[in-house]
Amino acid sequence: MARRPDERRHACDGDCRDGEALDLTDRLGRAISTREARFFSLATDPDATRAEIERLSPVSRGTVTYDAGLGASLALTRQRAVGARARLRWRAGVAGQAFDRTESLEIVEFLAGVDPEEASQSFRAHRQREGRGGLLFGLEWSVRLTRQFNVSPEFRVIVSRAIGDSDASYGELAVGMRGMWSF
Repeated sequence: MARRPDERRHACDGDCRDGEALDLTDRLGRAISTREARFFSLATDPDATRAEIERLSPVSRGTVTYDAGLGASLALTRQRAVGARARLRWRAGVAGQAFDRTESLEIVEFLAGVDPEEASQSFRAHRQREGRGGLLFGLEWSVRLTRQFNVSPEFRVIVSRAIGDSDASYGELAVGMRGMWSF
């Protein structure tokens, strides 16, 4: 249907529907947390005093690394035109992400009279596949710059509470910008 010359084009022409959104992501990224402490003791006597345990505890550096993997989100969306060239989209739903968690321990300060080989046998690097997820809330502002090109800054938050024995609540903040070319 042809428009009259004086008719303004709406920001959502043909694409301003409420509905569902399914996103699959494969993120590249790594988060690393490191701290130094006395994580373990080489004391073998079950009746050892605190001073003996500390004397046989080398200073170690513990590192936990998270490598991001495949993720997905499912959300309900609502969108509205804001002026002639822009639209605002809200989303709420659930999101999850797989990741590899690696824990390693490195001895920083060796103890006098303790064989470094023996101390190194006390621990091994540990790697496991885990997942995180929670409630997703997002906001996107799409602006049409030309007839074919849109830019869209977006903001997303994922939050979850600790469940069961876990004390690890989870939160994620994502801020980004997309460019979209229509053919």
